[in-house]
Amino acid sequence: MWPGSRQRSSARSGVPAAARITLCALVTTAAAWAVPPQQRVPIPLFTFDSDSPSTMNAPPGFDPVPADSVLAKGAPSDPLPIVVIPGVNLGLGLPGDELDGISFNRTHALRNTEFVLLFSVGRATTGQVPPDPGLVAANAPFNVADQVIRGHAPGDGFASLVAFDSNGAVGGMRGISSNVQVINNYDEGGQDYQALPTTSSKDYVPIPTPKDNVNGTTYPPTSPSLRAGPGDPNGINYGIYFTVTPQSTSLMSGQLPGNSGADIFHDPAPNTPGLQQALPYANAGQLGLFNQDDINGLVVDDSNSNGFFDGTDCVYFSLTADSPSAHLLPFVSSNGAADVLVSCSRGSGAVSLEVFVSAADLGLAGQGDDVDALEIIPCGDSENPCDVAAFAAASGIRLFKGDWTNDGVINHADVEVIPACLSGPHEGSGFIPPHPLCRDIFDFESDSDVDLVDFGSFSRAFGTSPGDE
Repeated sequence: MWPGSRQRSSARSGVPAAARITLCALVTTAAAWAVPPQQRVPIPLFTFDSDSPSTMNAPPGFDPVPADSVLAKGAPSDPLPIVVIPGVNLGLGLPGDELDGISFNRTHALRNTEFVLLFSVGRATTGQVPPDPGLVAANAPFNVADQVIRGHAPGDGFASLVAFDSNGAVGGMRGISSNVQVINNYDEGGQDYQALPTTSSKDYVPIPTPKDNVNGTTYPPTSPSLRAGPGDPNGINYGIYFTVTPQSTSLMSGQLPGNSGADIFHDPAPNTPGLQQALPYANAGQLGLFNQDDINGLVVDDSNSNGFFDGTDCVYFSLTADSPSAHLLPFVSSNGAADVLVSCSRGSGAVSLEVFVSAADLGLAGQGDDVDALEIIPCGDSENPCDVAAFAAASGIRLFKGDWTNDGVINHADVEVIPACLSGPHEGSGFIPPHPLCRDIFDFESDSDVDLVDFGSFSRAFGTSPGDE
């Protein structure tokens, strides 16, 4: 259904070294040996923004991935993601075009199942909320705030610790108001967006390191949990809904039938070049927004699958930080770009607009926090609702004490690193704290040092396979 393509170029500069490797001499990236989560979250289709190194540079012999195209994770041998829907198929394809929100119709999943939110964050996000203690105890300590500290959050996927249905939260909060990383930027046992820099979840890179930003996510219409809208005679609605950045050339030139970054477009046949819809699915005013607004994350519930915002349709979305509505609407958070809003058609041109989930409930407390991509992960039905805490613990990227190479076994490869990490006891004279990654892996006592007591714990764990727990 979605064949991938890779465009080659005879003369392209390589990706800057700073974007490909960690710059700390101590850190050896272990992504190639990473252990995947116990219960994998499928990798959706996605987009990168135009400031991503992967959209500006490429290894010799390859073109950068376009910011106006829908991407998919390629094979391990692919240096970059593959294109599955070229921008020209959506009525884009001009220099300066950039996709923002993308969605296939999620009517069935939104209205018939409970779900958690899958989201990505913008580069200015800090999170500021620690990981849930229960997830830390379950070896899934990574969340937005943690990945920001490690220097590579914008290319990750995070799941909410709240379950929802279309009416809102189901059963209240699970644990603290935080989130859990379920998809990494680079290869974490296959659970990744194939994004730069090439790091595992546990690695640290300098904050200025160029990084890819996932700014759109959607599962393809063939996903098992995604079914057709009730009005689709073909059984599955293959049409895609999308927004573009306000500066996109095709929007400014009139090639797209809209004038706002908050207009949502619909292409009923994205495998065919050219936009086939003469009017937007919804314009900014129909959603209760300003023309100056810009939709970031997007999930569409087109109840009758007709490609127009009518009937009982609802649209779930986030806004960019410079959108007027992210600051002027009375019900948004102080960092409204991290709220998820919902706009529903009420017939005869009427619309309701409200917060579906607040930034705080997603564990996004920083003033610069920004939900940059949005999707849902169906996790059961009314007869068998999922346990969100168990789902998050099983699906989170994991970290195991002693396993430096993150290959699921504590062995001689891990022993080789210990001498560089030993700091002696923190009570000692002239104590110098070890590198944070050394503490993550070898500080068994959680006392901020790596000493002989920790080495004793490592020795007892030697030969075990913590990834099989």
